[in-house]
Amino acid sequence: MYITTTLLAGETSRFTDDYGTLVADVDHHGLFTFTQDALTPPDGEGDSLTALALAARSSASFPAAFEPSFVPFNEQIPAESGIPRRPDMARYANVTRSHWAADGGILANRPLAPLLGAVFARPATPEGREVRRLLAYVVPDGGGTANPQDVPDKDKVVERTDDDCSVEGGPERSVVAVDRERPRGYPQAQRPDQN
Repeated sequence: MYITTTLLAGETSRFTDDYGTLVADVDHHGLFTFTQDALTPPDGEGDSLTALALAARSSASFPAAFEPSFVPFNEQIPAESGIPRRPDMARYANVTRSHWAADGGILANRPLAPLLGAVFARPATPEGREVRRLLAYVVPDGGGTANPQDVPDKDKVVERTDDDCSVEGGPERSVVAVDRERPRGYPQAQRPDQN
């Protein structure tokens, strides 16, 4: 299970470009990863479920409506004065230090990159047999049903681009494409046209 969040201070990194220039970078994409083992802990090990609750709370910290959530790294915060315990999130988060986090939808409203990465990275069987895999993305409200008899108003049609295909008043995007750039810590997704 993948849960996204937005790191308020971001994770800093540096890399050298093709001209040998050192470039500083800050990445605000936060990603919590929970494996099947983490979601079904043995008796007496409830930390993973508390971590899952903290990840959900961090992803739901919608700005102006909810305060940011604190995500501890290599430390535990005990419960006090009505504030629940915060477990060490080092095992679940793509961070290198503690962070304040907000709504995951700020930067990744459709976090398909980690899902596609997991689909392409997982073998079908130990024998490596090919299988067909599907990913269903459900939009709870697509903006109503279009009448097939209606002719679209030419002034409201937006020209298609590689990244966006939409009609004014409709969903933000009606085409889902593989992310061109993969944020730090997201599993690598290989595009179907690559070998």
